[in-house]
Amino acid sequence: EALGHTCAYAHIAKGAVSILHYFDDEMLADYHARLDQRHPGHSFPRRTINDMCRGASACFAYKCRDFFRDCRERFAQEELGSRCLIWLQGESDAMMSQTEYQTLLEVFWLRARSIGFTHFFCLRVGFFGNENILQVMKAQEQFCRDTPDAWMLTRASSLMPFAGHRSDWFLHQPGPEYQNCRDS
Repeated sequence: EALGHTCAYAHIAKGAVSILHYFDDEMLADYHARLDQRHPGHSFPRRTINDMCRGASACFAYKCRDFFRDCRERFAQEELGSRCLIWLQGESDAMMSQTEYQTLLEVFWLRARSIGFTHFFCLRVGFFGNENILQVMKAQEQFCRDTPDAWMLTRASSLMPFAGHRSDWFLHQPGPEYQNCRDS
């Protein structure tokens, strides 16, 4: 904004939920079909949408479309071509394999693009007590490498130490700028 550019943003999030929170039945079917097609004969867990989450995908789409509409009305004189989704999620999916989470990201991004997003920026997930989170980190990295309109914006979340965790989580101890950054 200091350079004369307009930035409008909306925070649309739900803490402590799986990526599946943002899925509907059609997206879930696409996910399973992609896994079956890419890995015939491999048995991945059949993921489901928690009944308490039903409608969250539609709500997310509705809120995003309304936000884009409001921006067109309120900033009619501005160039609004970039509609960026900033993604920081994955802690709740630490038990998934890299293949599963990466495939879920692909399906989610297809839906987000259909809503109107043009860029996917990932804040790589950090450690939250389960070492299998490495699979989600790898999935996020690979997704950003494989997807032309997706970028790994930062890995800083992965460098914030988890209180009480062994010191061997990091190849090199994070610098002081990452100390005491976690939610409490």
